[in-house]
Amino acid sequence: MSKKEQLRQQREGTILNVTAKQQEKDIIQAISNVVVYLSEQFETRIRIEHRKYWLLKDIVSELRSTFHGVEFHYHFENSSIRPDGGNPSYQI
Repeated sequence: MSKKEQLRQQREGTILNVTAKQQEKDIIQAISNVVVYLSEQFETRIRIEHRKYWLLKDIVSELRSTFHGVEFHYHFENSSIRPDGGNPSYQI
């Protein structure tokens, strides 16, 4: 078993995790409210989404299309940025 998994099991149900879980829910609700508000204000002129994780290859692709001439790279196809907590994500 990995250290990360052991730590997760050791802290399960602790105040730290209960508090963090509620904070994560609150943040997701706040983001949802912002997405709804901005979508109503700007209709189809913007596209906003919230994800559980972002693949680095997708981030690099966006950066390359915006910053021509700057070299960006990633090492693995499945490398990603993931927040702690792992709550479900939504997309709009």
